[in-house]
Amino acid sequence: MGVTRIVALQVGSKMSEMGIPNNNMRAGTRIDDYFIDQNKGDIQRGIIQYSGGHGKPYYDHIKACECCLSKRDKDKAKGKNTASLYECLEEAKGH
Repeated sequence: MGVTRIVALQVGSKMSEMGIPNNNMRAGTRIDDYFIDQNKGDIQRGIIQYSGGHGKPYYDHIKACECCLSKRDKDKAKGKNTASLYECLEEAKGH
């Protein structure tokens, strides 16, 4: 998620742990939550603030990933073959 050293420290993580995808996503979503709270629950404005005001494309990537993961979970619940986490992340890169 492009977590900086300062952000990692703010959420109680070490920068050396940011190369581990789960740690990176956890730190990024914690700081996203902070900015969303600061914007009274407005997700798009919070993510735009997180990315320094250039967040519309970033928000679109996150939304695409969320949609893919949501579909994946619904398919899995129905016993259907599902996309992998990495396929969802790759799909988000393409938006």
